[in-house]
Amino acid sequence: MFRFALCFARGLALFISAGAAVSASGTGTPPALLSIDEIFGPVPLTGRLPASIAWAPDGSRFLYTLPDRTNAPVDTHVYDVRTRRDAIFFRGKSEGKGSRPVAEFVWAPDSKHLAYLDAGDLWVIASDGTGKRKLAQDADDPQWSPDSARIAYVHANDLYAIALNGGAPQRFSFDGSPDVVNGDPDWVYSEELEMHHAYAWSPDGSRIAYLQFDQRPIAPFPIVDFLNSPSTIEEQRFPLAGAKNSVVTLRVAVPGGATRTLYSTKPADDYVASVGWTPAGLPAATLLDRSQKRLRYVAFDDASPRTLILDHDPDWVDFFGEPHWLRDKRRFLFVSERDGQASLYLGDVQGGVRRLTRGFRAGLEAGDNPVLGVDEARGVAYLEAAYPTRRDATVLAVPLDGGLPRPLVAGHGAHHFTFAPDARHYMRVDSAFGVPPAFSLGTTAGSGTRLFARARPLDDANFGSTKLFEIDSRLGRLDAWMILPPGFDPAKKYPVITYVYGGPAAPTTADAWGGDTYLYHQALAQRGFIVFSVDGPGSQIDSAAAVRRLYHAAGPASLAGQLEGARYLRSLPYVDARRLGIWGWSFGGYETTYAMTHAPGVWDTGVAVAPVTDWRFYDSIYTERYMGTPQQFPAAYAASSVIAAAGGLRGHLLISHGTSDDNVHLANTIALLQAFIEHGKQIDFMVYPRKRHGIPGVPQRRHLFTHMLEYWQSHLMYRSSYDAKFIPFPSASDKAPEQSYRQPRNQ
Repeated sequence: MFRFALCFARGLALFISAGAAVSASGTGTPPALLSIDEIFGPVPLTGRLPASIAWAPDGSRFLYTLPDRTNAPVDTHVYDVRTRRDAIFFRGKSEGKGSRPVAEFVWAPDSKHLAYLDAGDLWVIASDGTGKRKLAQDADDPQWSPDSARIAYVHANDLYAIALNGGAPQRFSFDGSPDVVNGDPDWVYSEELEMHHAYAWSPDGSRIAYLQFDQRPIAPFPIVDFLNSPSTIEEQRFPLAGAKNSVVTLRVAVPGGATRTLYSTKPADDYVASVGWTPAGLPAATLLDRSQKRLRYVAFDDASPRTLILDHDPDWVDFFGEPHWLRDKRRFLFVSERDGQASLYLGDVQGGVRRLTRGFRAGLEAGDNPVLGVDEARGVAYLEAAYPTRRDATVLAVPLDGGLPRPLVAGHGAHHFTFAPDARHYMRVDSAFGVPPAFSLGTTAGSGTRLFARARPLDDANFGSTKLFEIDSRLGRLDAWMILPPGFDPAKKYPVITYVYGGPAAPTTADAWGGDTYLYHQALAQRGFIVFSVDGPGSQIDSAAAVRRLYHAAGPASLAGQLEGARYLRSLPYVDARRLGIWGWSFGGYETTYAMTHAPGVWDTGVAVAPVTDWRFYDSIYTERYMGTPQQFPAAYAASSVIAAAGGLRGHLLISHGTSDDNVHLANTIALLQAFIEHGKQIDFMVYPRKRHGIPGVPQRRHLFTHMLEYWQSHLMYRSSYDAKFIPFPSASDKAPEQSYRQPRNQ
C-alpha cells in the first residue's frame, strides 16, 4: 500500500533519563518565520529522537538509533532497563565493503546474542558486545532457530542456515534464480500485505516452511536512470491491476533441501498472505483469493489444509496478520471485521470463537497485526486501538476471559507502544496535533513510566493557532482540522490550502504529531494561508461500512468528502472562495489531480506529488482489493481515472515525481501529461532524478517544498487568474455524491 507520511520530525533537545547527553542540532528559539531550508535540513528542525527500537526478548534492554537525514552510518545504542545505562553498542561504520545507514539487528530468542547485516554480510555478536564474527556473505533476512543455536538467511535467492559458532552452512533450497526466489517476498507481497518474512522455523527447529516466488509471469517494468550515459534500465517485477502475479508455492524443507510442496497459487490465482507454524508443529498459512473476498487461515496436516479461520465479505476482507497462538497450543487470538468493525476474537482449534472487543479499530496497513503482545500469566492481550475516539490512538489491555478492555493511557492524543517480546516492558511515544513526541519507558506491572527522551516544546514559535473539529455534511460528521495564520483577522479574506490523502482507512486528521508536514503547514500559515484538512467517510477508521464507500469508486467517493470540505470553507466569511488550493502525495496526489479534473472551478490551484493517475497503472493487490480488475469493472476504472477526464482541468496544477519511483511509477504522470497535451491544457511539471516514491534527500526535499511554496504564493497569494465558480452541489434529497459512480456489488 502506498500510504505516504512525510518524514516524522524529531525533537529539538533529547534528554536520556540515564543522564547520557545527546546533542540536538538547533539554534534556540525558532525563527519568527520558518524557512523551508530549516524544516528540511540535514538534522530535523526539532532534532533527533530514538528510532529503530529493537527489544531483547526478555525485556532487559533494547537497541535504538538517533538518525538524521544524511543517510550516513549512525551509531546503534543499547539501553539497559535494569541499570539505566546507555552506551554505544555498534559504531556507525561498515565492517565490510560499502556502508549502510543502520545495521539490521535480530535478537536470539534467549537474548544472549544478536545477528546483524553489515554491507550485506551476516555477523553475530554477543549481547555484551563481545565475540563478533562474520558468518556468511551476501545474506538477507536473518532469523534465529527457536533454540538460538542457528541462524537462517537468504543467499542468492535460496535458503541457508548456519550455526552460531560458524562452520559449513546447511542448505534448504536449491532452485533459486534471478526470477525464482525462495524465502524472500516479492515487491507486491512486501508492499501490500506487509510480508516481512517469507519463511519460518518449525517450533522444534527441524524444518523451515517457506514461500517460493516464481516471478516469471510478471512482465518486467522498466525504471530508467537518465543520469547515466548512456541511460541504464532497472527492471522491476511489478504486477499491474488485472495482470499476472507471481506463482507462489508453500514448501516445507529439511537441511539438505528435501522439500514437500503443500500449496501453490497456480491453479486458483490466489495469494498466500502469511507463512508459519502452529504450536503443535503443523505448517500454517493464510490463503486469500485474488478478489480478496475470502480469507482462510489453514493448518496443513499431511498436506491437507484444515481451515481454522474463515472470513468473507461481498466487497473485500482486510488482512490483519497471522493469529497469535497461546501456550496451550489450542487457542489463538485474531482480528477480524466479520461483525462490521475490526475487533479482537479468541478462537480454538475445535472451531469455537469468542469476541473480546467491539470496534476500536486502529489505522493499520494491510497485514499489520494490532495485537502487540500477550501476557498469559496475567491473562491479558495488548491491542493497538483507536480510543477513546477514532482520532486517538492507545493500547487496550484486553482480558482473555472476556472482561472490559482498559486503556494503558487514558485521554486524547496519540499513544504508540513498542512492546518487548515478554509483553511487559515497553517504550511509549506520546504526541498530539501540534505537540511533538515524548518517549517513556514503562512496564505493564508498574503504575508509572520513566521519561526516556523528549522533544522540545514549540510553544515559543510564531505559529498559527490550530483546532481540531468536525463538520456537518451530507455524508455524516467528518473530522477536520485548521491552522490559522498568526494574527488572524476574521474581517479579512484568506486563501486556503487543503491537505488531502483520501485513501481507504488512511486519515489525515488524527490527533497526533504531524512532523515535517505539520511544520510545513505552519510555514504556509505564517505566510498568510489558512491550511485545512478533512477526511471523507472512506478515510475514517471506525466503520468498515464507511470505508466500503470507496468500493469500485476510489475517485468519486474520495472526492465526495473533499467537496463537503470545500462547501464548508465557502461558508466561512473569512475564506476567499476564489483562492482555494489542494495538495497531496501518492493517493493524495491522485486525489488532487482527480479533484482538479473532476470538479473544475472548486480549487484554483493544485499541487500533486507522485500521483496515481489511472488505477490500471497500479499494483494488483492494492488496486483490486478496492476496484476489482479492469477487465471485470471497466466502468469503475473509467470513472476513477484522471487521464480520462484530463480535458476537464481548470486552474493551475503542479505535478512533481521521482524518475525512479518504484511504487507509483513515473508512467502515471507521463500518461497524464500526454492527455493534457492532447486537450491543450497547460500545467507545471518537475522531476527528481533517481528518486523513489518518498523523494528523499536534503537538497531534493528543500527544492520540492520551496517549489511548492513559491507555487502557492504565485497563484493563490499574489493573484487569482479568474473568478472560480463553485460547481453546484446536489440537493439534500439526492443520493450521496459518489453513489452514482458505484458499480453493482459482486455478491
